[in-house]
Amino acid sequence: MTLIALRDTGNDLRDPVTGKPVLIVDALTAEGLTGLSRVQLESPVETMGTLPGLRLIPYKTVGGSGLLLGLWLQDVKIGSSQGSSLVAFSPEIFSAEGMYQALTGGNV
Repeated sequence: MTLIALRDTGNDLRDPVTGKPVLIVDALTAEGLTGLSRVQLESPVETMGTLPGLRLIPYKTVGGSGLLLGLWLQDVKIGSSQGSSLVAFSPEIFSAEGMYQALTGGNV
């Protein structure tokens, strides 16, 4: 799957276990990758047992805090970097026009 990611310099979401940056994908992409619906993504704790390997990723923004579901994917390429990456699934759709489907941090 090929995605367009917006580099968000204010995004510093990191895996709390490894400290590595997290790629965030929108709800439509998450559904395509995992089959999880927006309703399931909006209730991450309740959805935890539905797919093997799902993790909870805590986040904090200016508008609030919460948890996102995430999954380690083995073959992720961002720019010239390629390897495994923790991918978080947002319950939101990032771009109504479909211009981008993912967010990377300012230092990814």
